[in-house]
Amino acid sequence: YISNPPLIIIDGFESDLQTLFDMSPNIVKSVTLLKDAAATAIYGSKSANGVLVVETIQPEEGKTQVFYTGTYGVNIPDLSSFNLMNAKQKLALEKEMGLYDGNEELYRTRLKKGNTNWLKVPLQKPFRHKHRLEVEGGDNSMLYQVYLLATPGNKGIMKGSKRDMYAVGTRLNYSHRGISVSDELRVDVIYSKDSPYGIFMNYMAINPYYRKYSEDGVAEAELGSGTFNPQPSPFYETTLSGFSKNRTTRVINNLQAAWQITEELTLSGHFVFSKDFNKQDQFVSPKSYRFMGLPIEDSELAGEYAVRRNNTTVYEEKLMLNYRNEFGHHRLNALLGIHSYASKVYSDNYTGVGLASDHMNYISFAQKYAFDRKPGGREFRDRLFGSYAVISYDYADRYMADAVLR
Repeated sequence: YISNPPLIIIDGFESDLQTLFDMSPNIVKSVTLLKDAAATAIYGSKSANGVLVVETIQPEEGKTQVFYTGTYGVNIPDLSSFNLMNAKQKLALEKEMGLYDGNEELYRTRLKKGNTNWLKVPLQKPFRHKHRLEVEGGDNSMLYQVYLLATPGNKGIMKGSKRDMYAVGTRLNYSHRGISVSDELRVDVIYSKDSPYGIFMNYMAINPYYRKYSEDGVAEAELGSGTFNPQPSPFYETTLSGFSKNRTTRVINNLQAAWQITEELTLSGHFVFSKDFNKQDQFVSPKSYRFMGLPIEDSELAGEYAVRRNNTTVYEEKLMLNYRNEFGHHRLNALLGIHSYASKVYSDNYTGVGLASDHMNYISFAQKYAFDRKPGGREFRDRLFGSYAVISYDYADRYMADAVLR
């Protein structure tokens, strides 16, 4: 999580951190960080935290070529920084504090159960793999590229978590007599699922003398029930049918065009369209520990199913006229441009309760809306329109001056 992320520009269009993380390092041509006012002026107020500009490798002309890139690896959790008491040490401390005075039998029973390293319970060592297949070719005026990207084994460190992505994209580059046009169309489908083991921090707090299963081989909802220090068991939730899953479909079209009017003067335009649809489903079983404290009159409302949906549409246009000239020791660069941006976000959410069975895991089985909550939603619009001028002067690579007006 980054609280103040920079503006991320990939091949000329605005993107987000997750898209940047999903990119294969093998297709990155250059990464540039812009920080000063002159460099970030064309991006407006969104560039307050700087701009990260990423350029990818463009198709090369020539005969048709096929490329495959595979990335493979194993993620291993590092627990070496944790220094927690084992069962014997924790019991000795509790006994020294007088917690077992008059209850020596409980102390001996817990001592016999041995030690459980709860830190390792929710963790795994996933084998992860990513695949990219590209077909490209063309001639002096037209280049094309088609690519497929798949990460079917993108599992997380927490057991049961994953984030699989599948993408297909096309890229066309055309250039002839000072006119160049580039268009990229990409469609992403992302499936993600949270770990049923919950939050790792909860396992750090469990006493090491508790076991995952009772003597009957059953995972208990409450560890140490009836004693002076009972604890809810996050492991118990993994034996239920609860889940939290997410699906995202994203379509992006990025069109860029440039006209080299003269050797010094260039007119360029940039047009971006993107559409995201995201749907999250979360089911909490009626047998979950969360509902064990419900009053008797509300017990029939145990179980919860939540649905959250977001639909985002973005349009962005840029038009720039650039003049660049060198004469003697003097170098002059002037840029005039206009920029417009519009986004629409529609979202809705609703939560149902009262699912009679651990296996009735869909919203249609809910009896009513959640306590004190009604269906929610919003419509959010964001618009920006600006014009700007940037003039840069350089003398003999020693003296420089910038002027920016937006």
